[in-house]
Amino acid sequence: MGYEIVVTTLLKRNLPYQNAQEEIGRLINLSMLKDDHLKVFHKKNDYKFYSFNNLYPIEKSGVYQKGKLYIFRIRAVQETFVKKIKSCLFNLGNDTFQIISSEIHKFHPKFINMLYTATPVIVTIDGGPFMPDDNLSLLKERLETNAEKKYKKLFSVGPRSTDFIERIEMINRNPTVTRYKNMTYLGNKLKVFIRSDDVSQSLAKIVASAGLGEKSSSIGAGFCFVY
Repeated sequence: MGYEIVVTTLLKRNLPYQNAQEEIGRLINLSMLKDDHLKVFHKKNDYKFYSFNNLYPIEKSGVYQKGKLYIFRIRAVQETFVKKIKSCLFNLGNDTFQIISSEIHKFHPKFINMLYTATPVIVTIDGGPFMPDDNLSLLKERLETNAEKKYKKLFSVGPRSTDFIERIEMINRNPTVTRYKNMTYLGNKLKVFIRSDDVSQSLAKIVASAGLGEKSSSIGAGFCFVY
């Protein structure tokens, strides 16, 4: 369930790693202004059902370099959205990026054993971020609740079960930093192992496209590689 755009872009200025996801989100938002339907869609305070990852290749210095080419991926549940975004991205540029090319690929994993988060997962607990030494059972509950809400929004009915995560492994020892609108968001890199039943697989396929956890469409949090 899903589609993916692989975008090649030229970077117009040096860009710290912590700021790149906000800038990619800003570029995607700019592209939506070129389509009347997407312009309205962008302003809605609701699940957007897309996510994106950070620039690749990663720079060891922690700063993406002016004048170099990078790629990023936009993944979405709905094909119509992906086609519109690809059209809107054509030859698009701003003060940070110049789009060079984009290609659409189907993203239909048959079976998901594990989700590996390429960008940090953001989960808010009692008004603050989940920390690596917090209770993983609580993290599991929040991620499953978020996935359930996305499922309900898509299908207008809830799944028979929300217990789709078998276990979670924390990859980082310290939370990672992402900048967004003059705020600092702390997130975590995870390995999320998925149960094999049909309902669990459906929930996993939704978050594999729409993102795991919070802020997936605004800053690309919770973008997953599938194994």
